[in-house]
Amino acid sequence: MRNRVHGPLAVGLVVAITLLVSSAMPSDAGGGHGGRVFVGIGVGVPFWYPFPYAYPYPYPVYSPPVVVESSPPVYVEREAPPQSQSQYWYYCQSAQAYYPYVKECPGGWLQVRVAEGEASVLLARKAPGQFMKILYTPNLIVPSLDAGQRAQILEAADAGATLVEARDATRQQAEIVDTDVLLGRVPNEVFVQNRRLRYYHSIGAGVDAILSPELVESDVILASEKGEVGIHLAEHAFALLLALTRGVHVAVRDPDYRLREPIRKEQRELHALTMGIVGFGGTGREVARRAVGFRMRVLAVDIEDVPPEPGVEAIWKPDRLPDLLGASDVVVIGLPLTKATHHLFTRDLFRRMRPSAILINVTRGAIVYGDDLVAALDDGLLWGAGLDVTDPEPLPAGHRLLAHPRVIVTPHTAGGSPRRAGRVIATFCENLRRLRAGQPLLALIDKRKGY
Repeated sequence: MRNRVHGPLAVGLVVAITLLVSSAMPSDAGGGHGGRVFVGIGVGVPFWYPFPYAYPYPYPVYSPPVVVESSPPVYVEREAPPQSQSQYWYYCQSAQAYYPYVKECPGGWLQVRVAEGEASVLLARKAPGQFMKILYTPNLIVPSLDAGQRAQILEAADAGATLVEARDATRQQAEIVDTDVLLGRVPNEVFVQNRRLRYYHSIGAGVDAILSPELVESDVILASEKGEVGIHLAEHAFALLLALTRGVHVAVRDPDYRLREPIRKEQRELHALTMGIVGFGGTGREVARRAVGFRMRVLAVDIEDVPPEPGVEAIWKPDRLPDLLGASDVVVIGLPLTKATHHLFTRDLFRRMRPSAILINVTRGAIVYGDDLVAALDDGLLWGAGLDVTDPEPLPAGHRLLAHPRVIVTPHTAGGSPRRAGRVIATFCENLRRLRAGQPLLALIDKRKGY
């Protein structure tokens, strides 16, 4: 007859089962044979200790778990699934058979089905902090982790943590179920499969591509590269700006010596010009520092109460955006893409700019309505534009912006830097340490605001 575990109010003889972790699980959760779990099975007496056996009732987490002596022992070894990669299987040596993982219980209790006659269900508690599982999904920014970076992450996560890499959506969907911490990005259909995710560190500064309703409404902490991409984005903004003000965009397209005089007639200095920065977060602030170095006058607008920056004349609220546009020779967009900033720059704002002004955008293309930008350039509402991001993106072959004589376009390359991956890992590791210590995390995203 099948024995059943009923919970804290069990009366009479019960099957008391305790799993003790004898070694850490293998670092690759997709397989491996190093992690062993000791399973004790035997007959006990009535007790009132609140074991969390009556899943899904919300029993509190107790540490350490109660150990009940039992005989004979059964060893269960984690194995690669014999049939499906979508779930974990366990090999029971005494029965010489595989049994499937059932579900993850609240508080980190693992429910495993074993052979009839031994027990119907076994419940095991993972030791606190010992089995933190980190799922890493490579992308263009952090395409791989070397041995040193893996060691750095595992050290920050504390002893016993596992780090699993999953490149394709199928593997990600299987692994995220019992993941505690996610480093990278996953599509929403993968995210919604998680059952215990606490912390999502998005590789990328903007989170508009991943901010689904399910993520917004969840309790998952979201952080990103917020505040860390400003250096290379600001340098790229100035590369675009200088290409336009020094006529480099013309010479690159046609380096014929006959263009020497026409280029020189259109060149201008940045010194003493006014730069207006729309969005004064990490990127806007780095742009401002470089503008001050060129001895430009700098104005900014931001919706938040941001601290001042040396050399920046004023930081206004968005209601003064028209004033900033009317005063600026160069307008640089440093905004995230949100519902409020989507197609913010339309013909209405272009009409408020100086006819000699240059627009620079290195954050998100959809902040500028592309069709209105083309029309504004043709109508002389502004002089030129330097774009690393576009609307649409990518631009189709033959698009007007690609050949416009006063526009320079780069194919969303401002994010490139040999130091970027290192910054991502450093912030992630610091946040893991803070997570363990119960301290506030860095680069947090307000999921409702979108930045």
